[in-house]
Amino acid sequence: MIDEPGRLVLGAYALCVRDEALLLARMAPTVTFDAGAWTLPGGGVEFGEHPDAAVLRELHEETGLVGEPGPLLGVYSRRNDRSVSRRAPPVHHVGLVYDVRVPGDPLVAEANGTTDLCAWVPIDALGALPLVDLASFGVELLRRRAER
Repeated sequence: MIDEPGRLVLGAYALCVRDEALLLARMAPTVTFDAGAWTLPGGGVEFGEHPDAAVLRELHEETGLVGEPGPLLGVYSRRNDRSVSRRAPPVHHVGLVYDVRVPGDPLVAEANGTTDLCAWVPIDALGALPLVDLASFGVELLRRRAER
């Protein structure tokens, strides 16, 4: 395989827990990778945008909820290289995962975006869902927090 230049993608994601449930968004069927799998609400930080603002903007775009920012909980980092199943150029995805409180309702799924559904999923039911690696990282952050 030819060593080709990759790109860095910076994202900001919300880890929202309420009533023993985690807020997740489902990847739309139109996305190239992970269609139908569940992820944390969030997405790309725009040029010049602070990640603290990006996480709240993305949360609102994907769920309709207005969040209250909390601390940075962890940094997800994964390199995705070109392969037989992944023909796109290499990408290094760095995701900043924030603790975000969402006091309001109702949920409103994103229209014509990278996600097509959002839901509060009981924490004890997460094992039954297909999760993207970022969401699995978020679940691990929850587990560590519960052990403290």
